[in-house]
Amino acid sequence: MRRIAVSLFTLVLAAAPSAVVFRAEPATAQPSCRATSPRAGTTTRRVILNALRPAVEQMTNEDVEFMVDSIQVACGWARVIVRPQTPGGRGNHYEAIDALMQNSNGAWRLRQMACTEEACDPAADQYLRLYPNLPRSLLFL
Repeated sequence: MRRIAVSLFTLVLAAAPSAVVFRAEPATAQPSCRATSPRAGTTTRRVILNALRPAVEQMTNEDVEFMVDSIQVACGWARVIVRPQTPGGRGNHYEAIDALMQNSNGAWRLRQMACTEEACDPAADQYLRLYPNLPRSLLFL
């Protein structure tokens, strides 16, 4: 059952990569911004993950928590690489998600989830096509 759930999740991302772009806004960040990584338990980290959660829960049709591989924040942008799973780690574990978030008017918003299938371009290339002025420090994690 877990394999089917992971495959369906992958199929959703691969079949409709344009469906994971959310209200694209022009990038205004400086390409030379330095990225920082908010520590576990900080408000910044919690707010970013909570902004990502509804989209992931909609795709998986269940509550999720995240195992965080990386969160990098620079000039109002964040790149988040997480592995969603059902709460407590019991049940379904999903493939990693690479997401681009933007802080707009004081709220973090999902801008794009990268296609992570083998046939897809690297996430950094996908993000740069939509947001050519992204801070370079977010692109190569």
